[in-house]
Amino acid sequence: RNTLKALPEHHPVKKYLHKRTITEQSQESFGIGFAPPGWENLKNHLAQNNISERTALEIGLLTQGKNGKVYDRFRARIMFPIRDIKGNTIAFGGRVMNDEQPKYLNSPESPIFQKRHALFGLSEVVKAGKLDKVLVTEGYLDVIRMHQVGLPYALAALGTATSDSHIKTMFRLSDHIVACFDGDNAGAKAAWRLLEHGMGIIQSHQKIEFLFLPQGQDPDSFIAEHGKNAFLAEEKNAQGLSEFFIAKLTEDLQMHQMDDRAKFLKRALPIVNTIEKSMLKDLLIQKLSEISQLPVDRLETMMQSLGPQGNYYSPQQSQQNQSHQGQHQQGGYEQQDYYSNQQNSQHNWQQNNNWQQDNRNNNYQGRQNQPYQKGKGKYKNYKNYQKPAPVALPRSQTLIDAMLRLLLQQPELARTNQMQLETSPHITGFDLFQATYEQLRENPDASPGYLMGLWHNEPKGEHIARLAAEEFLIPQNSFDIEFTDGLYQIESIALNQALTEVAKTKPIDKEKLRILLEKKQIREQQK
Repeated sequence: RNTLKALPEHHPVKKYLHKRTITEQSQESFGIGFAPPGWENLKNHLAQNNISERTALEIGLLTQGKNGKVYDRFRARIMFPIRDIKGNTIAFGGRVMNDEQPKYLNSPESPIFQKRHALFGLSEVVKAGKLDKVLVTEGYLDVIRMHQVGLPYALAALGTATSDSHIKTMFRLSDHIVACFDGDNAGAKAAWRLLEHGMGIIQSHQKIEFLFLPQGQDPDSFIAEHGKNAFLAEEKNAQGLSEFFIAKLTEDLQMHQMDDRAKFLKRALPIVNTIEKSMLKDLLIQKLSEISQLPVDRLETMMQSLGPQGNYYSPQQSQQNQSHQGQHQQGGYEQQDYYSNQQNSQHNWQQNNNWQQDNRNNNYQGRQNQPYQKGKGKYKNYKNYQKPAPVALPRSQTLIDAMLRLLLQQPELARTNQMQLETSPHITGFDLFQATYEQLRENPDASPGYLMGLWHNEPKGEHIARLAAEEFLIPQNSFDIEFTDGLYQIESIALNQALTEVAKTKPIDKEKLRILLEKKQIREQQK
């Protein structure tokens, strides 16, 4: 912040902020600063203030190259502090002013910063007091623009998909969430992802709406061009959760046709089935009844027959005409003989741990981008409806396989997400994941081909080759949140196993046990 203040008015950074009409008051309120060019400006400053390199590396202020050299993570970037609900700075986001990539760079995961929990602008929204609504959008500048024009209820999800934790946090601030996205395909995907999470969380007294701005515009550009009142007028036209849900599921169907009404039900019922018993669920079932021309009790019977697992629908996959099955099953990933292509007797990986695992992601693990599959049965007539033939469930997918595939698709995930383990977890295949993770952290230019060559004629290389060859159906804008959630699960398993090991040791190391229990408590509070 002091570096920014010291810059002359003709400096490119000052000119950029002036061009974006970010006022001095907003710069002060949001703590906007500047990380100057150079490799060791912050490193030297921290050393002068007796902050160790180890601490600075752990919280992501510094980074370490493959040659072992430690240097500043953020260089020549406008800096945006990311704060927790109490206003404490827990991380930073940095933006370049040219076309250099990545345009935005966030701090890596650390003991005090997890992207699935953090929201930019959270402390500023809290300061605004009781609000009728909160609005979640995609960028720092969107949030700053809205607060600057007197709309102090805007938050941003740090460029990641909105998580369960984000939605729960927003509902603690207000019973009304407005999700504002660009009107392009990426915006539609982000909205559908939020809807999936929200369906399992929302209560009858709460509301989620979806606001789609004209393609190519975000709150920052829209307000700059059209003004605050025009934006408020757009807000009034936001779609309700149920309206958006039904519109997306029917957009490629002819609802006057019997078969398409059957398709609609196959898409809708598994998702509605995730909602807790509530007035919202009753009203949605009533709406589905009106559209499908089937009685409510018939729909309820159909949902009961779905059981704990379902075949979840993603509208984006329908648009892409994908008929491949998804990779996840509700309730978590499952383990298998790791280097074998044969389907073995499997069990839920969470059952291998004595300590209770975090299940907050179970609401959506079963429905991650799994396409609608047409069953063999058809609705000959609705009066004498017969349940269609069972739909084959997808092949079980291990947690480790899912994490490896994410790394193969986007290797930089290894460099932007730090894994913090109390012990090496006893998870089938973890050794391969750890080796891959470390290779990608140490070699920024590494690729799947590099890994296959590194482990040529070894089971590890063959397994990597098989995973790389499989079609990957998770949308790219979801990679980051999927990977951080997976790391969270791995870290939880490691922590629980470390607790078990300490508890078995005689005599018990009480200090180590205390530290581990404190860490476990902190993780549980962050759910």
